[in-house]
Amino acid sequence: MEDKKVEEQQVWKSERFKHMLCYVPLGSVILFVIEKTKTPELLQHIKYGVVLLVLYALCMVLLWWMFGWLIFLVYAWVSWFLWWKAYMWKDVKIDVIDDLEKKYLKKEDL
Repeated sequence: MEDKKVEEQQVWKSERFKHMLCYVPLGSVILFVIEKTKTPELLQHIKYGVVLLVLYALCMVLLWWMFGWLIFLVYAWVSWFLWWKAYMWKDVKIDVIDDLEKKYLKKEDL
């Protein structure tokens, strides 16, 4: 009985680590490629991590000469905040991204 409890705790910690890793730059891309069993929660964190990284990259390409350091600080803070929430097993919801995904998928179905 004790071994089962320890094993469940190990699985739970590894899931938390995977969710947290999605907010490390390129961590979500690597997890998407490597991970064989993707839970819906992990896919959500992967989606948010990729969107965050793409937005950061676009902002850096377009505005690096003027606001590069500020863009980096905002990206680092948002990544850290989402990383912390994922690790603490809090619900991470970004409605703007979810709404855009629903609109895009809805148009694709037509």
